[in-house]
Amino acid sequence: MTQEAKNLLKLFLFVAFIKILISFYMKGPFIFSDEPCVTQIAMHFAKTFKLESCAQITGMLDAGTTTAPLYSVIISPIYWLFSGMKAYYAILILNSILFSSLVFPLHSIFKTFLKKNQVIFLNI
Repeated sequence: MTQEAKNLLKLFLFVAFIKILISFYMKGPFIFSDEPCVTQIAMHFAKTFKLESCAQITGMLDAGTTTAPLYSVIISPIYWLFSGMKAYYAILILNSILFSSLVFPLHSIFKTFLKKNQVIFLNI
């Protein structure tokens, strides 16, 4: 493993750790317009392995917005292990890891356009 790869991995771990720490200070869910539907789809997928729209699951005709199911599928295994606020905090941790992993593609993009010492700074 090159020194550049080691530094990038250290950066990923540092950013993920900071984001996870910040997520522990969240006192409760921040409900965005599509969050209830995303969690309903994830819970339904965890139980049945079927992807259905939020309107089909809840029976409400105007049940939120149309959401792409990939994120719901990604977070659905959390509902096998946890429920309620524990599941919410586990999703926050997963989100921290997912968003921190953006340093890898960003590093590749920045590397093609910028100098080496500017790339690490912008990844942060």
